[in-house]
Amino acid sequence: MTGYDDPAFFGDRWAYLYDEGLFEAPAMENGPTVDFLADLAGAPAGGGRVLELAIGTGRIGLPLAARGLAVEGVEASAAMVDRLRAKPGGDNLTSSQRQEDTFRNVARVLEPGGAFVIECFVPNPAAFTQGQRVSVLNVSEDAATIELAGLRLTERYADWGRAPFGADSRGHVSVYRPA
Repeated sequence: MTGYDDPAFFGDRWAYLYDEGLFEAPAMENGPTVDFLADLAGAPAGGGRVLELAIGTGRIGLPLAARGLAVEGVEASAAMVDRLRAKPGGDNLTSSQRQEDTFRNVARVLEPGGAFVIECFVPNPAAFTQGQRVSVLNVSEDAATIELAGLRLTERYADWGRAPFGADSRGHVSVYRPA
């Protein structure tokens, strides 16, 4: 199947379902995510700034902006951006060059005390049956390719509610800060 190397691949095909929460576990709600990120960015004191990479339809960025944070977003999918812009407060980075420059320089543009936060799922090894395998060349609990960007892992949780990350975790929320 062609297109997997296109950053817009996911969003262009699934934007119409994204706001419906069909790509998340039913227990996952925006509230804990927004609470976690707003706290990290300094709300409700105000003045905090947020850059959301892959802002999608704004389901996280717009509630953060509503809490008084200055939010800018980067999104490769025109379909996602169209849905975002249709919502109140849905402005984001418009130039593809500006988006690329921003993504390449995340570590450089973090303010003192700033953080880069990612959420990812942890694959279930039991799901790989009938000879299917996934191989990883170089990943550890404390380091990943992102560390090359001048960031280091400072916190890792199993979810947005800050549950401890462990061997049975199905996902993780990781906070990186400048090295």
